[in-house]
Amino acid sequence: MSADDPILSELQLGNINTFSQLDNYFKEVICDSVRTNPNRLKILSSCFSKLKEQHPYYAFLMTYDLTEYTDFTKDFFYKSPSILINNRLYYELLELHPWVVSYTATHITRIVQYNFDNTFVILKYAITHNKSEWIKQLIYNDDMLIRVHTMYTIIDDFPRLFTKLYPDPLSVCKMTSKDGSIQIADESYLSKIAILIVLNLNNIPLYQEFKNFILTNYTSNTLASIIDCYIIVENDETLKKLLITDIDSLFISSKNYKWQLYQHYQEYLSPHLTNDFYNLLKPFINIFPNEVIEGMCTRGLLSKFIELANKYLALSTKAKCITNAGEGTCSYVYRVGDYIIKYSDKKYSFEPTICPNLYLIAKNYEEVINRDSRGQVTGALEVQKYYSKAVLPSEEELLTKWQEALRKEGYYLVDNLVGQKVGSNCYFLDDYHDADTNDPETLPEWFKKDPIVLVDRDLIYKYKPSSN
Repeated sequence: MSADDPILSELQLGNINTFSQLDNYFKEVICDSVRTNPNRLKILSSCFSKLKEQHPYYAFLMTYDLTEYTDFTKDFFYKSPSILINNRLYYELLELHPWVVSYTATHITRIVQYNFDNTFVILKYAITHNKSEWIKQLIYNDDMLIRVHTMYTIIDDFPRLFTKLYPDPLSVCKMTSKDGSIQIADESYLSKIAILIVLNLNNIPLYQEFKNFILTNYTSNTLASIIDCYIIVENDETLKKLLITDIDSLFISSKNYKWQLYQHYQEYLSPHLTNDFYNLLKPFINIFPNEVIEGMCTRGLLSKFIELANKYLALSTKAKCITNAGEGTCSYVYRVGDYIIKYSDKKYSFEPTICPNLYLIAKNYEEVINRDSRGQVTGALEVQKYYSKAVLPSEEELLTKWQEALRKEGYYLVDNLVGQKVGSNCYFLDDYHDADTNDPETLPEWFKKDPIVLVDRDLIYKYKPSSN
């Protein structure tokens, strides 16, 4: 923004109406402009009282580095420590104000939990200003996730200090909680650290210690996928040699990379491992493109998929076939005997309960849903009975009854495939007794006659109660 920007001119006249109408991004742009404006104090003298009352956060952004407004900025900071989510702002505050330094000394855990990137800020300040106690608070934190994130940050950004700060690094990766239980570090962090030990420290013996710790303490791991990622990006021969040396152990224990190891490192794997793995996957390999199995593997679902396929094929009495049962925008459906197993690489719903259990919806006999740290679904497996007869879009009366029944149950559907010309996600049950209900005989008569269910368990939401 230029010095003669009209919004700055309005602020200088004490008018904040236009500023109030801006979205958050442009409000922050204006704050930056005020901070760099040569008439900054004059502008603030006119508009600060209104901003403080109506937009205290943005008043803070305009004033946090001014001694004239220390009382306000300090008071706002203590009342709204969530501003520490902004790690760049936190870095500036830490360098500017002794009271932020004091706050940090007693609230390190909270500050990092607001934003794990604050770990780097704290470490940088502590190293520069000789705050060794801060570093100890991070390294030996009661929150194990903070411990391993600190280790990762130190080896990534301050590798020369790693050996000094961690004379026995694996000793901090386990701890006894107050209740006597043993906590162990997050495996994916340790696998990333193990790779950085090679890349940043060139310490192969320490890498071997971490690798053995990972193979011993976790039923499965991501080490192979992380190693190969660095091999691809960095073209690192040392890592490739380490991968090949332990290829069998890493293949057996891999959580998310068996298919890729089988595809790209088959010549190094023991023949009995590749033969057994191929025999497990053989019925599924040509049903969908290989990328589907790779995606399933990357999301940590391949072993569970094979387990479910074997289980439900054995339970099937009418059919023993394994075939393609269709696919959607983000799902692939395998027919396994009398059942289908649906693999989804995402779901559009990400609420804790994605779909209610209702007689109007196909019953999931089993489901596995993986989520990321934000709760969004990263992959899912669902087992249902196989139904062959779809409800046609032309059967409007029947679809209308289904939709009305769903509304009576307190739910609504956001799915453009139900009742549309492009197809239908509704199918006929073999018998209304297969419906997902404790007492089939209490079901509506129309449903007993034409038992139809939605097979895509997504995009179903409960009506919110009226505010009236």
